[in-house]
Amino acid sequence: MIFLFKRKWLIFEFIFFICCVISAIIWKFYPPYRGLVKYFFYTIISHLYISIFPHEPVLLYYGKIYNSFAIAVIGGIAATLAGFIDYETIYTVVKLKSVKKFYSDAKLYKKAVDFFSKAPFLMIFIAALTPVPFYPFKFLATASDYPENRYLFALFVGRTPRYFILAYTGKIINIPNWILIVAFVIMFLWASIKKFQEFMKNRKKMPSRVQNPKH
Repeated sequence: MIFLFKRKWLIFEFIFFICCVISAIIWKFYPPYRGLVKYFFYTIISHLYISIFPHEPVLLYYGKIYNSFAIAVIGGIAATLAGFIDYETIYTVVKLKSVKKFYSDAKLYKKAVDFFSKAPFLMIFIAALTPVPFYPFKFLATASDYPENRYLFALFVGRTPRYFILAYTGKIINIPNWILIVAFVIMFLWASIKKFQEFMKNRKKMPSRVQNPKH
């Protein structure tokens, strides 16, 4: 089991290393395409866990500059790499006994898993393709032991056409940069506020959990 875990990370590190080498070559010898390098690494950051960094405004911006197919493939690869990090780390956490006891017996979780298990690949694909919030499916896939390779494949085949549609649409409409900047700021602030509210809500609950430590 430990060997398999290390082997998967070695494969990931090798692929990521190759991507970094290609990015370095493009950055050094093909300056007009440096935007694709920025887009690649930003896509990884904006897809990790429940990120506060919005992806769509950045995609629409670079979609106006570069080929829509290139944006789609690069974005799909980056999102899949982020998906691997997500799966491996979230899986490790949700399988801890101290964490599992908080959700394993919950009725909502059991209903969600039953629904998810009917067509997991299709649901991951649809969630990756559409604006549906994706983070619940990250959790369900890991908590229900859905195979990682199928999860990543469904993620890639869902994200790639989504990015192509957005990039191509953005190129045709040619949304002004100032609108994209405003959209980015609003989305970032909204996500940041929601995160802060969740943090404060959880913080208020903490004292009640540590009360009466002797009992």
